[in-house]
Amino acid sequence: MHDGDTVVAGDPMPKGQRFRIDRLRSLMEGLGLNPETMAEHIREHTDKTIAAETIRRWLWGKNLPQLHHLHAIADAFGVDLRLFFDPLDGSAMVSAKKIKRRKA
Repeated sequence: MHDGDTVVAGDPMPKGQRFRIDRLRSLMEGLGLNPETMAEHIREHTDKTIAAETIRRWLWGKNLPQLHHLHAIADAFGVDLRLFFDPLDGSAMVSAKKIKRRKA
């Protein structure tokens, strides 16, 4: 189900959380990444592989990422997993646009 740029999470997400695709988009845009370069960065910085086509499907709203995908993205880019969700307590989240490219 879509609510603007918010996807209501189903079983792949923590119960009661809302996955925010706009935050994934902001992370990618802020770092100048497309699905291919994002997939490559994840492969280079973790032991996980996520296909560029899978990332495209998330961005298009055709699929939701599973939690293990979001863990891999958070690990690869050094961000808190909570960045991708609305907080339960309604507190403000750090903008993904403030995240700077990590030097390899």
